Order: sequence, then C-alpha cells, then structure tokens
Amino acid sequence: MKLATTRAVLGAALLAASAAPGMALTFNTTWDPSITSLANAATVEQAFTTAESRLSGILANPVSVNVNVSWGKLGTQALPTGALGASSTSLYGYFSYSQMKSWLTAAATTAADKAAVATLPATSPTGAVQYVLTAAQAKALGVVAPTSTSADGSIGFAANKYTFSETNGTAANTYDFIAVAEHELTEVLGRMSACPAPPQASALRSTCSGTAARASAPSRIPATAISRPTAARPTSLTSTT
Repeated sequence: MKLATTRAVLGAALLAASAAPGMALTFNTTWDPSITSLANAATVEQAFTTAESRLSGILANPVSVNVNVSWGKLGTQALPTGALGASSTSLYGYFSYSQMKSWLTAAATTAADKAAVATLPATSPTGAVQYVLTAAQAKALGVVAPTSTSADGSIGFAANKYTFSETNGTAANTYDFIAVAEHELTEVLGRMSACPAPPQASALRSTCSGTAARASAPSRIPATAISRPTAARPTSLTSTT
C-alpha cells in the first residue's frame, strides 16, 4: 500500500556499495518549469546530475529512482525563508517486523549485508510494530517493481547563492549546490535522522551520541519505523534543509 510523514528509523541494509557496470541505481529526473526557465538552467541541471552520478557510482541495486526537481518550491509549496533545499519522499507500508526482516535477509548478498542482518533479533528490538519503506527502498527489496515509473520523491531548491562547480571550491558567501543536492537525494533514497534517539532508533546503523550502536553496514540506506499503532497512514515524508 502506497503511503507520507513522520521520521524515525529501523536501520536496514538496502542499497549495496561499489556499483558494478550494468548493476547500478539510476535516476530519472523530471525538471519543473521553475528549473528550465532559469537563465542558468543548464548549469543547475549539470550540477544536480553530478550529485546523482556520484550516488549511482556507489549504489549497486539495479533500480530506477524517479525524482521531480523544482526551484523556489517543493511541488506546489513555496520553500521556507532561509531554506537551502527540501525533499518529499513517497512511502509504502505498513509492514510487520517479520516482513522487513525476511526482505532484508533475502536481499543480503555481500558479507557486510549478511553481517548486518545477522544482528537482527527474532522480534523487533525497539518494540516498533509498524514499518514503512521509501519508494527507493521498496524497489531495492523487491516490494515494488524496480522500474516503476511512479514518482519516488521530489526535491526543491531555494533561490540562494550557490556555487555549482567544485573545481575551485565553494565561493565566499555561497553554498555548495552539489552537496545540498546529495543531501536531498539521499533523503529521497531513505536517509533519515532520529536524533535524539526515540524508541524507534536504528537497528542496523549507529544511533545518536551516547546511545549504543548496533552493527552497521557501509553505504546502506535505513528503512523507516513507525511504532504508533494509531498513527495515520503516511503517504510521503517531507524534510527541509
């Protein structure tokens, strides 16, 4: 069931590292007119594509992630004053812990995957009873067709002063656009913060400062846990930077 909103995590090893030729995550980008009408549209698009290429180079699941990109807004909503960027991510759920564990176990192919999944106990380590996946995670785990053409997330950039090339570093009084793009893209993929750590804290990645960390597999995207049985079913997750 496709679902949007609430942040918390059950860590999950989803997207493998060191992509091999022919086995890499790909992005399908749809540019909003607010992007294509910019005087420097080509520069903006090239910088964003650079961020996508870096992620495709390290994430090996052969899935397509469909992203809508806009300027000064996220979808139809104007970005808050002072924001650098924002993302909205489509979610699927709810799923039980046993479903999540079985999918993660089936998807584990590398030694790091298997070591991480092996740390998961038979029952939920946090007491969470409802879990959701971002669309990208759902594709990586085979819950959704890997080449589904539905939008998986949206990203918006504020009209700030950016440096679009990293050749000479980031210019004074500007922001690194590629870094902001990478931040928003990884949120669409499933990276989320849960600090300070709530009961739904990560099971497969480092938790917040002062909280014991469980085994962590490198370059893995966490799945999302919602432990409130009465929580409204979400359909997307929105985050502002």
